[in-house]
Amino acid sequence: MRRLFRRGLVEHQEVFGFIRRMNRRDTQFRRAILIATAATAVAIVLASTDLRDWLRVTGSRLKNVDLFGAASVSSRPLSDEEWTARRELKVRKADEALRSFLSNSPADVRALFEATGMAPPEAILRWGRGDQVFMFSAQVFEKDDQGRSYRLKPNTRSVWLRELVRKGGPHGLLLIPDRPEVRALVPKAGGIVVEDSVQNTNSWGLRGPEPNLNARVRVMVLGDSFMQGMFIGDDVTPPVQLENDLAKEWGCSVSVLNTGVVGYSPEQYYYTFQEYLERFQPHLLIISVCHNDFGDDGDVLMGKGNLYDEAAYWINRIIQECRGKNLNYLIVPVPHRENVNLTRSNGHYPGKLMDFVSLSPKMCLLLTDEFIDEELRLRHDKEAHRRRPQGYELYNTAIGDGHFSAVGSKLWAERVGTRLALMFDPAHLPRQFYRTKLAPSSP
Repeated sequence: MRRLFRRGLVEHQEVFGFIRRMNRRDTQFRRAILIATAATAVAIVLASTDLRDWLRVTGSRLKNVDLFGAASVSSRPLSDEEWTARRELKVRKADEALRSFLSNSPADVRALFEATGMAPPEAILRWGRGDQVFMFSAQVFEKDDQGRSYRLKPNTRSVWLRELVRKGGPHGLLLIPDRPEVRALVPKAGGIVVEDSVQNTNSWGLRGPEPNLNARVRVMVLGDSFMQGMFIGDDVTPPVQLENDLAKEWGCSVSVLNTGVVGYSPEQYYYTFQEYLERFQPHLLIISVCHNDFGDDGDVLMGKGNLYDEAAYWINRIIQECRGKNLNYLIVPVPHRENVNLTRSNGHYPGKLMDFVSLSPKMCLLLTDEFIDEELRLRHDKEAHRRRPQGYELYNTAIGDGHFSAVGSKLWAERVGTRLALMFDPAHLPRQFYRTKLAPSSP
């Protein structure tokens, strides 16, 4: 028998057909169970909010980074036509709300709105931050149909109001012309003039002194009301204090162009950048982003901002153009007052921004801890704290506002100036740019 097996003359035992069929069906059944179990597990995992967020974030990172690790520009979440339709609808509703508000307001309120160019049809009703519509004084602001939506008028003196209740009216930003006859109407309407907030625009329609095109170092600042300086004076805005600090640090002439305008968003930062780039020809660009660039205040602080993709689209366009022109840039998210004084949720904002914009570590400056340290330092000496005047905080808390105070603006300028001084040497910055030749720079 062994010899027969060795010679291969004995066949293997044949399995009955019904047993083969039974085994095959058993194998198929086991595979079906395994596939169904795996599919159920995948469905449960995909239903997880955390995983959805991970997939979305990973996709955003991949589409915003090219093969060389540089920021690239993905497609815009909504088309220009869709945004236009949404904005026009919101403007019509805002106009209706303003007319209804004024028709039901006391005569003194109507008189103030008419005297300041905030009554229809003169009032400026324009979009910002996605499709949010703001109301402005036509004597302080003007329309801009080249991408910025609205802008400050050149060579204009104005002042901020507070305490004027506008129930049922559109979201108004009450920066009014600073004239004696207008000031006389404010208390009658129930408003209060913030005396320290008088602002003047230069011939370019920007807050601050005339730009110095011959300065050895020129810095452009993009931003919103935090950079424009809400409720603070001309000489203490963040860009002005930055200019002073850099001039002392570098020992040369410095001009910082403050293009910040209240209500602006990354889309308007981009078009502002386009408007003043060739005209000012900066050595350095600072992009100040704010929490409400990415959605409603509360939503962003809870990690639910709905405009991250939209904002990232425009920020990445700015970054891409900076790299193409070899222009140095620095992104500086505004530290939110709640993250400094109340609840530490900065993993949502500004942390979530890094999920959508790919940046070199040195090109982004996060200031939350710097502001927390300064708050602690200011409060450390309890006796000094009791003696210091009201409003000596980093934000305008004395008047119930969350923007930088003069003290907060100074801290912002100091920290941004320190980063720039560590990164750049004026002696190594070029004296002229692109195709335009500038006049010889001053020493």
